[in-house]
Amino acid sequence: MRARQLILVRHAKAGWGHEIATDFDRELTPSGCRDAAALGMRLLPLIPRPEAVVTSPAPRALTTATLLSAAWPDAPPLTIEADLYDAPLGGPAACLSDFDDAWNTVILVGHNPSISHCADWLIGEPTVLELPTAGVVLLKLTCPHWHDVAPGCAQLQSLAALEALASAVGPQASTSVMTPPRGP
Repeated sequence: MRARQLILVRHAKAGWGHEIATDFDRELTPSGCRDAAALGMRLLPLIPRPEAVVTSPAPRALTTATLLSAAWPDAPPLTIEADLYDAPLGGPAACLSDFDDAWNTVILVGHNPSISHCADWLIGEPTVLELPTAGVVLLKLTCPHWHDVAPGCAQLQSLAALEALASAVGPQASTSVMTPPRGP
């Protein structure tokens, strides 16, 4: 079994249209749609095809997940997890224990502050991480099963905004976007 990889993504840029009444209903802006599609293209050479893309049901997260997963010729299946919207700080981490053990690489698309706090919890260090829109955290999990996920069970592989991914991926694509902010 290869090491498990978890890619945490904050949804791309969303806006407030004149007919949008609630935060839940916010949709991606045109630039947010472009960024979400570009994010998938940037991740394509960096990670194996995910077995699943798990997303909040909010339109901005669901559209981000759909557009980024379309980068793979055989797009990974989307799983909607209601608890990822308006989740308490531990919400995203709590849903990990329900993941299928056949999944080795998973993209989780959610919202701040809970997606950033999930990264902090998994890394086991309070980094006060604040992911920007279309921000990505690539983690390598050290636990053999998803139900074993616990604080400190992940190693930070990279942390980047879309712009950093764009500069890292080119003709000589690297497997590292940027140096982790602290030691191994």
